[in-house]
Amino acid sequence: MILKKDRYVRRDIISSLFFILLGLFVIYFSFRMSIWKNSVPHEGFLPLVLGTFMSGLGIGLLVFSTVRNKIKGNIGGSSASDGKKDLIEIVKSQIIEDTSSGDEKVDLKRLYKYLVAILFYVILLERLGYILTTGLFFMAIVKFVEKRGYFYSLLITLAVVSLSFLLFGTLLRVPLPPGILKYLGG
Repeated sequence: MILKKDRYVRRDIISSLFFILLGLFVIYFSFRMSIWKNSVPHEGFLPLVLGTFMSGLGIGLLVFSTVRNKIKGNIGGSSASDGKKDLIEIVKSQIIEDTSSGDEKVDLKRLYKYLVAILFYVILLERLGYILTTGLFFMAIVKFVEKRGYFYSLLITLAVVSLSFLLFGTLLRVPLPPGILKYLGG
């Protein structure tokens, strides 16, 4: 056994792999949109930045978790060569290793709700536009996944949509997908 059973390290590794893959998924779809034209970022720019950021955070968490685990002395072996196990072996051992403590269980139902919400976000972004899709996404996440009240959900949704539109749409002038709102603006 390369690592002692440490449910937090295992959870960090699984989470980091999830964010790396999700970030790569977002990056892939960002390249299907226009990223940069005439010295101005376009609608694919924001997803590209966010996907890169998600993957980067996932990689950072993966490295941090394994380094932290090495420092804590949870890596087996007595020689120096044993202490320098490959990162892939460490990750494999934590994913495959059974943690039978039973203290903390992954809420798969909640995870699936997040995945479905992200999938719908990606599908609806071009059709409904940035403002409506982001608003529906955050409202659904805060209200139905995080199980908060309507007032709190609406407050968070309005704040996120307003601030992100102000930052990307106004200050950075990233053309966000207008969707059905382009018909209302003339």
